[in-house]
Amino acid sequence: MKGNHLDGLLQRIGQKPETIESEAEDLGSCASRPMPNTCTGLYVLNGKEDTRAFQYVHIGYASYSSAGTSFVVEFNEPEKWRLTVKGRKLWTVFVNIHRHALEWIKKTDRDFDDGDNPVITDIKVDLVAEDGA
Repeated sequence: MKGNHLDGLLQRIGQKPETIESEAEDLGSCASRPMPNTCTGLYVLNGKEDTRAFQYVHIGYASYSSAGTSFVVEFNEPEKWRLTVKGRKLWTVFVNIHRHALEWIKKTDRDFDDGDNPVITDIKVDLVAEDGA
């Protein structure tokens, strides 16, 4: 049974993570390649604004827009922070955040639509006021 599909999968399991990482889906300049193992946190590179980091362990509410042009993820650490990301073709970015597979996301400084990769055109990080506070 040489050359069957299972042999290929077993060979990949034995490879070093950096080899597997190089085969991961390329999300272009808006996000890191998904990691084969989970990451502990997410860096938000937001143009000229400060870089913000969130620990994945604090991830909470998340929503992807029906128009496919934005998503929201909230982190509770202990105050609640809302990360709002806008752009195009963001589904793979959204899913990989939930898989804890992205090390960073980045807002584009120029919007070149190549048609294949996701593009992040805007990132907002807001402190959410708790009711009854």
